[in-house]
Amino acid sequence: FETLKDLNPKFLRFPGGCVAEGSHFRSNFYNWKDTVGPVETRKENANTWGGMQTYGIGFYEYFMMCESLGAYAVPVVHAGVLCQAREIKEPLLSVEETKAYAQDILDLIEFATGDATSEWGSLRAEMGHPDPFELKYIAIGNENWAASYFTRYGILERIVKEAYPNITTI
Repeated sequence: FETLKDLNPKFLRFPGGCVAEGSHFRSNFYNWKDTVGPVETRKENANTWGGMQTYGIGFYEYFMMCESLGAYAVPVVHAGVLCQAREIKEPLLSVEETKAYAQDILDLIEFATGDATSEWGSLRAEMGHPDPFELKYIAIGNENWAASYFTRYGILERIVKEAYPNITTI
């Protein structure tokens, strides 16, 4: 943390890279909801490189670190497209599945910025941070390309903007 603080970052992106999009299977999608709550109840997930992620550092810890560093949080959410640089073994999310998935993104925003009496804001408060975190940005996808990505990005961006017009999507 001290080394990172000495760098004086202006923003931190989390999770990084291919972790956000998963690898070959939909079960590898990074689900932020698996990263919050008591650490001992967080499930593990196989990562892109054949190892396991414990989610011992999740979105709560990430937002706390950004706040402590004075850096903007840039959470990365799945875009409905598996890692396009790998052999994809399952189909990307359909347009309808992408629209449904958007609720997970809205829930993440509520976790970070919602009132302590809201469903997801109350979990943040239970974890020890009753006040909302500052959140201005959401990154949708990671190193994705082609119409399949841009179609899903557009759907997710529109839904986020309708609910949270002050959030900038990247």
